[in-house]
Amino acid sequence: MPRSAGHVLVPAAYAVVVEHLRRAIHLGEYGPGEKLPPEREHAERLGVSRVTLREALRVLEGEGLLEMRRGSSGGAIITGPQSSQASRRAYLRTHLDDVLALQEFRQAIEPLSAARAAEHSTAALVKRLRASVDELAVADSRGLFRRADTTFHLTLADAADCAPLRRAIEDARIAMFDQLDAVDFEIVMASAIEGHTAITERVAAQDAEGARAAMESHVKALRQEILDLI
Repeated sequence: MPRSAGHVLVPAAYAVVVEHLRRAIHLGEYGPGEKLPPEREHAERLGVSRVTLREALRVLEGEGLLEMRRGSSGGAIITGPQSSQASRRAYLRTHLDDVLALQEFRQAIEPLSAARAAEHSTAALVKRLRASVDELAVADSRGLFRRADTTFHLTLADAADCAPLRRAIEDARIAMFDQLDAVDFEIVMASAIEGHTAITERVAAQDAEGARAAMESHVKALRQEILDLI
């Protein structure tokens, strides 16, 4: 339960760790089958006690996002997010308003991010974007796709140099992947590679309006791929 500091509720330390790791898993920073760092190292990195970390990992294990394994090769192994494609498609059909609202939200914020990134374009930024596209092209699982896709979009958001915008994009992406996992992987991959390549070229040309338009097309294509399932 959150602690009260005057009239301000302060989340318990383990809850903060749960939220941090949950976001990282949903964004693909940790993929299925990967192991989290050793307990002592991980606790120090997060600035919490090992007891707090263990409590957080128990919560995430209960959510099906990881599995605690014993033995010399054990540890916290990422297993999720998991659900069948059929169940995700059923969810889309029964939550159409939420689906459309999320896509409209992305349409409002992601083109702005791409345009601002183009305005602040540098050779280093373009190099990172192209490396992300290359990483995406060889992704052979949804976990690797999430990681490369997230890297691309958050690299743009970082270049846009607006913390609230970056946070909004990150939040939207967590919800978006739950929808995107309903679409056939081959379709998602082809669309993402095409969209990311077009956006990168406009950013490289420092063409803000071109980058905005390329991102608009990319988000609209995803929206249509999802709606085709409903």
